[in-house]
Amino acid sequence: MEHSVTLLPESGIARLYLSKCQLAQKDPQAAEISYYQAIKLDKKLKNMGYWINIQDGLCGPLIRAREFDKAIVLYENVLKELERDPDTSFSSRYYGPKVRISMAEVYHRAGKLDKAVEIYEDVLRKKEKGNRRFAFFGSEDSGIYRRLGKIYREKGDEQNALLH
Repeated sequence: MEHSVTLLPESGIARLYLSKCQLAQKDPQAAEISYYQAIKLDKKLKNMGYWINIQDGLCGPLIRAREFDKAIVLYENVLKELERDPDTSFSSRYYGPKVRISMAEVYHRAGKLDKAVEIYEDVLRKKEKGNRRFAFFGSEDSGIYRRLGKIYREKGDEQNALLH
């Protein structure tokens, strides 16, 4: 793909595919740079879902390095960007819960159990109220309940652990 970008330096699509290759090769920093170059050349290539995948890729190394606060800031920025997206209803409904769940997992790994519980329960509460902005597919609900049970066990709260 790098050769394609060399041959077609003004091609946004070539840079977008280079970005996808870089992300697949676990180089999210390079993927982000190529993505921004692609949308600078062609605004129609902007894709919220792919941008979130890049941000998720950037969070992975931070989490492995135990730099949880930096990962949380990235996820908070993703949520802010979702609110600014022109297609907010779809983006928030589809990506919002997924980003919040990822952020709760980071809080859990950071040992901030109360904050993780707060986010998980907020996601479930919004879903249970029938808020259509929070759509799930199948097993995600049970995964949240399992994670909540695990957190409550870690906190020594067996009663709430059993409820989840």
